[in-house]
Amino acid sequence: MPSLTRFLRSAQPQNLMQHATRIGLDCGEADDQSALADWVLSACSPAQREQLVADMEKIMAMTDEIGQAAMLQLPDWRDQLLAIEGAQARAHWLFLQSSDAFRHAEEIRYVDEHQNSRRMWAGFVVPTGLEVDIRETQLQSIEAAVRGAFGARRFHIEPIERLQSQDPDGHPNIQLTIYSEDFPVDELEFMDDGLRSRSRRPVRETAIVYDAVSGTIEVISKRQDLRRTFAALFAQHCLGVELSGEQLPFLVFDLMPLIDPHPFPTNPEDGIAKVKLTMLTLSPSDQRLIQQFQVKFDDPATLHELIRDQYGDTNPLDGDLYPWRASIEVQFEPSNGSRRRKKIRVDLTKPNRCSLRGKTERERLILDRYLRDWGVRLSDAA
Repeated sequence: MPSLTRFLRSAQPQNLMQHATRIGLDCGEADDQSALADWVLSACSPAQREQLVADMEKIMAMTDEIGQAAMLQLPDWRDQLLAIEGAQARAHWLFLQSSDAFRHAEEIRYVDEHQNSRRMWAGFVVPTGLEVDIRETQLQSIEAAVRGAFGARRFHIEPIERLQSQDPDGHPNIQLTIYSEDFPVDELEFMDDGLRSRSRRPVRETAIVYDAVSGTIEVISKRQDLRRTFAALFAQHCLGVELSGEQLPFLVFDLMPLIDPHPFPTNPEDGIAKVKLTMLTLSPSDQRLIQQFQVKFDDPATLHELIRDQYGDTNPLDGDLYPWRASIEVQFEPSNGSRRRKKIRVDLTKPNRCSLRGKTERERLILDRYLRDWGVRLSDAA
């Protein structure tokens, strides 16, 4: 996360002036970017500075590729956002224009980040092409069912239209974000007379997305025992169908092919400049002994060459150890007039953990096509 000074100095002047006005500062007619940033830093009170830091963290969290993709899935804001140059300027502008739209983008990102995560995600199969009924009466029916089943005192459902990242001109998907009151927790906080314990009820967030093209309901929730229940309620009240027993599989990876020198062929039209295995972790089946090997992406030697030169006839890759973690780095050719070659690191852990979420075009290219082509991704398994 950048410093507040760097954030303010890199902000667009019009965004910075609007932001300063929002927290109660009067910038007058100042338009010099560097001077304005320094003035804001010197003029704001401790409370205003804390607010700026909190705002900065929210804005900068949306400047990576997943955050930018999430913002561009807002149908009412996509065209305006595409006209703005720069990830920070885009996120800062949306934050200032509409707190609701910015929160919706955060909720879309929340789903996209956790897709295929065993700790958070579950997917279910339903018919394709269904119309989603999100009238107030339907949402109230879901709310009543959840209140009855889980005893949540306070409850809020927020429907969001989100474009399909792979087909922004297609029919929007519907995402429901369900906020419910969780069990109380005690926290320590500083008071005037010292430390005090304060009880509060945190908000539990559950997200549900229906994709009419693929016929899937995806649920993101920390509570594994609630995912099917929420999917069934959504199917019944918003789609008018009963949830089938068919569930989407999790990804499964086989790292054994990486034990031997491994080619990573690519198609020239995909704009991939270089692919390299940069980390491999070996262990016996009980994982009591772990050996990890790494090579820099720019090193002319491959990881297998490095291990062979270091160990010779006692090469650990020829023994009884199994690979259970690996990193593959993929570098793309420059695009959109940039000279920079963007690189994606794919971290894989057997049997099913992957750092990619498949929400950006390049992530989907690697996850859906190349990991299969390279023999690392197996057929999906439930």
